[in-house]
Amino acid sequence: KDGKFSVTGSIAHPQNAFFGLYNPNGDFVYKQEFIVEPGRLKIDLDKNTEDIDVTGGKYNPMFITINKDPEYLKNLKSFNDYAASLKREDYKNEAVMKKYTQLRNAAYDLLFDKYDNIRFHSPDPYARLLAIYHSNRSIKYDEQLNDLEKELGPLPEIVYLRYSLKA
Repeated sequence: KDGKFSVTGSIAHPQNAFFGLYNPNGDFVYKQEFIVEPGRLKIDLDKNTEDIDVTGGKYNPMFITINKDPEYLKNLKSFNDYAASLKREDYKNEAVMKKYTQLRNAAYDLLFDKYDNIRFHSPDPYARLLAIYHSNRSIKYDEQLNDLEKELGPLPEIVYLRYSLKA
């Protein structure tokens, strides 16, 4: 009503979720990830940036801060601008691919370092689990997932990560 809606329910522990919008024709137009967690969350759509702003909870602020890091955003913009400038045949050029890889790594290595800091130093097992979900997919996390399962039990998120990281 009046451009607003509410969702209620219960959840046992924090987990990754997606907020999606569809136009009146049912076409998908927008998706953003956030963390659904016990407690009261408020989600507002920023009409200027088309991002959602999630307030409330413990984990969203932690991960939003990482994803809005100015250096990361600057590096990501450089990478995205360069990638958007390329044509299909450019990807065959070794120098182009070297620059593409350097720009991509400049953005994502910074992001992954922040997630690694949580994975290795947070005393909170849920924060560590959420950080693995966002971390570099080329790393093996079996030992960390085993440790988390001992702490948290056999959560569906752990099963999903084991499956998705092997795929």
